[in-house]
Amino acid sequence: MGGWVKNWLGEPEAAIERFARTMRLSPVGPLVRSNQSGTAHAHFFLGRYDEAASWATRASQDKPDFQPGLRIDAASNAMAGRPEQAQRAVARLRQVNPKLRVSNLKNVLGPYRHAEHLSVYEEGLRKAGLPE
Repeated sequence: MGGWVKNWLGEPEAAIERFARTMRLSPVGPLVRSNQSGTAHAHFFLGRYDEAASWATRASQDKPDFQPGLRIDAASNAMAGRPEQAQRAVARLRQVNPKLRVSNLKNVLGPYRHAEHLSVYEEGLRKAGLPE
């Protein structure tokens, strides 16, 4: 959880370090997907959209209904200028969670301290086609 806390506190570089350490110590298991998704989120908040999309793909690979992975996949690809991939991720996300909207996104996310992180996440999902 330390990596997620660092993401929520607005310290994505520290989050990446925490997630990397956790993945080195436990490269398999039930938390791998969460660590990959958290790493994707950290890269996203640093503006590294290609890297974020790559980690998001890993996070969703074994479980295509994993909502955090789908959300960051859609937002990252949209911000990286890959609308087709972003729209595919949003289409799958809407199948899994048809009630999700940009307006209620904050209800499924952690407690982000920096409003700009939530804003850029919303912007990415909006560009990907998530309804308001």
